[in-house]
Amino acid sequence: MIQGPLSLRENSLTMEELRGAPFTGQWIWKLDILPKITMFLWLCFYNSVPVKSILAASGIDCDGKCPICRSPDESIAHLLHDSREYQFCVSKAKKAAAKVVIPVGWSQPREGWFKLNSDGASFGNPGKAGGGGIIRGSQGTWVKGYARSIGFTSSIIAELWALRDELRLANHIGIRQLEVELDAKVIVGLHNSKKNPNSAYAPLLSDCRYLLDKLPQVRVVHVFREANKCTDWLAKWGSSMREDFAVFDFPFAAELETLVAKDINGLYYCRLVAASMASVAV
Repeated sequence: MIQGPLSLRENSLTMEELRGAPFTGQWIWKLDILPKITMFLWLCFYNSVPVKSILAASGIDCDGKCPICRSPDESIAHLLHDSREYQFCVSKAKKAAAKVVIPVGWSQPREGWFKLNSDGASFGNPGKAGGGGIIRGSQGTWVKGYARSIGFTSSIIAELWALRDELRLANHIGIRQLEVELDAKVIVGLHNSKKNPNSAYAPLLSDCRYLLDKLPQVRVVHVFREANKCTDWLAKWGSSMREDFAVFDFPFAAELETLVAKDINGLYYCRLVAASMASVAV
């Protein structure tokens, strides 16, 4: 208790004592997290989370034990770190998948088969979109290619539109054994699910399934984008071309011709993937 008048020096010292230690938790308010998490960290910093031990220390009549594990002292440390429940959750947390580097590239289809690669590109998703695709023989020879200017749409619709165009070409030239490779995993999943989604892309998906069913032998698989570089180039080119649709009997541009030659010669690219996916390689 302060008694009697204070000198200026004594008053200054008393104010410093009342002010206490400086706040060192300013970093809490600078974190890019949800406000409710910020407030929870602030409560933890000031030992103000209403756990049993703090409630008991504040004069509230409670036994101070943890209601879950019956630990004699339910503190903040017990709640957030020391409890058996916390240790159980941590032990069950998903561990980071092991990563490996694998070679990825385009591969030739089996003897007597043709390979179809298609791709759709949307710059903005939704945005200006294009599609492209190539059909090649068992030696990697160019059979047919195409590009389309789709307009303004999403990436999934661009992918389906590109696949439909290429399947139409395959049916038109009478291909009977076809491997279809797509770098859009969602499109492969839609094909394999056989469900009928109630969405804007349902008609396109229905067309693709119909065209696939017309082929006597067909196989649809997902590949990494490194194995789809030629069609990626065509899809981007299609998004900016003046014509709506164009079919090509040979690689019409030097850059595209180079990419096709790299595929034929077996050039591959290194890709970091989960160890469980290491089998998807050249």
